Amino acid sequence: MSRLVGALLVVALLASACAREQAGPRLAADPDVPRGGVLTVGIGRPGGVDPGNAYEPNGTLIAATMCDPLIGVDPETGELVPGLAESWLIVEDGRRIIVKLRDGVAFPDGTPVRSADVVASLSRAASADFAGQAAELLSPIEGYAAIRGQDPEAPERDRTRLAGLTALTEQTVQISLVAPMADFVTVLTHPISTPLPATAMEADPDALESDPVCPGPYRLAEPFDAAQSQVRLVRNEEYGGWNDSYTGGGAGYADEIVFQVLPELGGVSQVPDAQEAADPAAPPRSAPQRPKLRALDVLAASGPLRDIADSQRGLEAVTVPGPGVEYLGLPVTADSAGDSADTAEQAATDGAAAPDLALDPLRVADEEPGTRADAPLRAALSMAINREALAQRLFDGRRAPATGFLPPTLGTNVARPDACGPTVPAAGDVPGARRVLQEAGVDLRGQELVVTYNDDYDNAALVRAVARQWTRAFEVNVTLQPMTWDDYLTKAESVEGFQGPFRFSWSSPFPSADRYLYPLFHTSGAGQTNFSKYSSVTFDDIITRQAREAPTVDDRTLVYRQLEDRLCLDLPLIPLLTEQRTWAVRPARIHSAAGDGAIAGGPRGEPLLRELGVASD
Repeated sequence: MSRLVGALLVVALLASACAREQAGPRLAADPDVPRGGVLTVGIGRPGGVDPGNAYEPNGTLIAATMCDPLIGVDPETGELVPGLAESWLIVEDGRRIIVKLRDGVAFPDGTPVRSADVVASLSRAASADFAGQAAELLSPIEGYAAIRGQDPEAPERDRTRLAGLTALTEQTVQISLVAPMADFVTVLTHPISTPLPATAMEADPDALESDPVCPGPYRLAEPFDAAQSQVRLVRNEEYGGWNDSYTGGGAGYADEIVFQVLPELGGVSQVPDAQEAADPAAPPRSAPQRPKLRALDVLAASGPLRDIADSQRGLEAVTVPGPGVEYLGLPVTADSAGDSADTAEQAATDGAAAPDLALDPLRVADEEPGTRADAPLRAALSMAINREALAQRLFDGRRAPATGFLPPTLGTNVARPDACGPTVPAAGDVPGARRVLQEAGVDLRGQELVVTYNDDYDNAALVRAVARQWTRAFEVNVTLQPMTWDDYLTKAESVEGFQGPFRFSWSSPFPSADRYLYPLFHTSGAGQTNFSKYSSVTFDDIITRQAREAPTVDDRTLVYRQLEDRLCLDLPLIPLLTEQRTWAVRPARIHSAAGDGAIAGGPRGEPLLRELGVASD
């Protein structure tokens, strides 16, 4: 009985919260943006269109355009706003999240969306039978191990339904988590949270993969076929404008959106030499010739889109931040820079000073951040890097300098410009770096430093460029150690880990600071995702007991900034670059209703197709 009373009390509290939060769409529909017509979008081949398995950019773009998630994200501020859920409440120190659906939400056939549909859809997306590649996003929910077939003692019911999901009322769902994690609400902004009809899952579950019946402004004109050359979305007349992320509630301006599946465009542009990339004064290379493409309103396929935009009349490049961040990891082993125990012992025997280039284990439980003996070395290595030169010379604007640990896609409420201040400068500060080492009595001239990286994409050019910058700044000898991804991962997960700096990147498909800070720096991730093996009892306690238990966004934001400040001083990873996503658009035909005429943005840096109107021919 007490459990029932508690649930009813939570629902009552949520109902009162709904009255305060239900303020309608973020902005009214823009009367100046043309309505109707067909918006044509060029994409790479999608892996699927099912929102429960949105794992790659092309399929995710289609699913996010067609379907609404439970919670929306303001593309300008990163603020969470009502989607299909009009309100949510975090209770029990971040262990439970109560979500209340809007009134009137319906599937394309007019059938109301109920909490049972949410429970069934999330359970389907997580289940081993469905085998969705995005299932891991739901792993914090109670019962995830059982539904994945990883708990042989689990009752049969828990192998088909996530035990942590409860329909409290027809419009209210409770999500119970294995441990406190208040930021889990951000997962509900991902297409995986889109409800599909529970009755359809029972009647023909396979049909939903090719023809997902979801609440959203568009629906498939015909079932998806992986071999087809286009995917056509037509207007869903039952849609009620339920996503406050967009103007007019996200109803969209075009009557149809046609995704043309294009051949692979051939990777990225040729990367310049490391010496050229390290020199910000070097003249840019001429753009390679690219084939002409058929006329499209938006080009959202992979490839060198800036070059394509330059080569085709009427097509212009639009660049927005993406969620990826590139780092250089700094190891935790004392002989990480080739300073082995034998070398140190020999140096002592000869009466010479032991080599200075040694990064001691980053176990800082009882230390104030930035007070470790190797703090000057870590700061100097970071300060000597000219990130602006790397971004421009290596990537031609496809990357931007990272001046903190979090990407700008988390929004202005969380991500801060110049978050790390002088220790992570955009343009580098070689004089300052040399001064830091001089004051610490450290001389790097002639010492050895080994940098490990997985030899894929532009990684070799990036580490070569950083190595050249360090050599110029400190006269240090840098050796590059390329590896296959499998060998790199084996080394990262081994007990000894990396023996020198290593290149590393991270991204999140939903806007969560926790998704960057916890896996990369919490002690529990050492050797799994925490490749620097950073270990701080203080950091662990703050993120676990304060950030993950904070009931409000403002409270969590303050804690995230405190944690980032600590990382800026300890530097277990050196932030290098943040991802920039480039799309090509035809401005003569495209009109945007989003703020400041934005074409793309949000937590994934995607084209905001619902905000685009098409001029009549």
